[in-house]
Amino acid sequence: MQREQCNMLFNRSCPSCKANVNLKQVHRTFVERYMTRKLWEKYECCNCGAELFAHCTKAQDLELISEGKQVPTE
Repeated sequence: MQREQCNMLFNRSCPSCKANVNLKQVHRTFVERYMTRKLWEKYECCNCGAELFAHCTKAQDLELISEGKQVPTE
C-alpha cells in the first residue's frame, strides 16, 4: 500500500486569514480519502493554521473546514 505524499505547497489566498500564503498539503484520514472527499486534497495555512480542502482538478475551488487562529497584522 502506498503512503500519501504530504509535502506539497500551494500558493493561494487563505479564506480564513485573507493573506496570500503557502498552503501546506497535509494527511487525509481514511474516510476523507476513500469515502467523503475522494477528489479533494487537504491543506493547512502556514500563516493561521486553518484547514481547507481543494479539488484536485479545480485548484480554484477552496473549501474552509476549520478556522485558523487570528494572526495580528501590523
